[in-house]
Amino acid sequence: MGAPAAVFSVLPNRHLRPFDRKRDLNAVADLIELCFADTLDEDGRNYIKRMRFLSLQQNSNLPAWNEESIKLGGYVWEVDGQIVGNLTVQPYTGIFYPFDLKVMMIANVAVHPQYRRQGIARQLTQRALNDLRRLENVPIWLHVRADNRSAYNLYASLGFVEHFRRTLWVHESPLAMVDSENPYPAVTVKERTKKDWQQQKEWFLQTYPHEMWWYYAITPRLLQPGFVGLMCSLLSSINLFQWSVFLGEQLIGVAAWQPTAHTADYCWLMVEQDHEEQALSIVLPYLAYRVGSRKPFMVDYPVQRGAQVLQRLGFHQHQTLVWMSYC
Repeated sequence: MGAPAAVFSVLPNRHLRPFDRKRDLNAVADLIELCFADTLDEDGRNYIKRMRFLSLQQNSNLPAWNEESIKLGGYVWEVDGQIVGNLTVQPYTGIFYPFDLKVMMIANVAVHPQYRRQGIARQLTQRALNDLRRLENVPIWLHVRADNRSAYNLYASLGFVEHFRRTLWVHESPLAMVDSENPYPAVTVKERTKKDWQQQKEWFLQTYPHEMWWYYAITPRLLQPGFVGLMCSLLSSINLFQWSVFLGEQLIGVAAWQPTAHTADYCWLMVEQDHEEQALSIVLPYLAYRVGSRKPFMVDYPVQRGAQVLQRLGFHQHQTLVWMSYC
């Protein structure tokens, strides 16, 4: 009778449980930092710093800090009291269109290197799906790096289906583009006007699919000229500055610049694919000149589109993400 008890006493105590904001913030921040050290950008590092600050705040007499960008829920995996696995569930609510859109996103799936290949990520994801499926008609999304084939295969085996592959491009010094040689003197840039809107809207729908608007928080209503766009901008606190690109008298693209409080400002590109090389070559240096910002520029664009001209202008690929939803 004693032998089995002795064997059992040395087995690790494993436990999958819901994330507890009051006691898990620091440990989860450490785990995310460890697991994603190679891919964390400045915004990611700031996100981890905010997690640690909130943890400190909860256990001190520091003044309350309302941090809306940290809305953490999900699950953790413990071994002998140590958190070695994490999965975050983040709710997203659509802005303006459609009004009632709500999406649940699975993120920060991380397993300590010493505990990988033991099925922890699978069990965390399966637990999340079991709970989220109880929410009727609520889409479940995640993204995974294109080079993380094992994670991709895991999600596919659990019922996630790939929809889009998109590359995040970053230019660290956009003002360096201003002095680049103009290879297309027939291409000009002007302020976007109401007559450009219908064509711009078509290009926007081709480049930024409506399934993703919940994540981008950029919709046709926000881009629309006139009263509708102005009201959406005021209500969302999102400012956009837009310019149209012409080849002679032909409209070949529209670009929008969005200043942000993050590390980089965003460039939204809506161009005719047949004239993509010409449009991007001229409008991106023009934006850098007009904006005059020393902050990096970030472009979220369909994979492989515009790659040559973006690289020529000095952008580098931050990462390519595969977007998947649960079916």
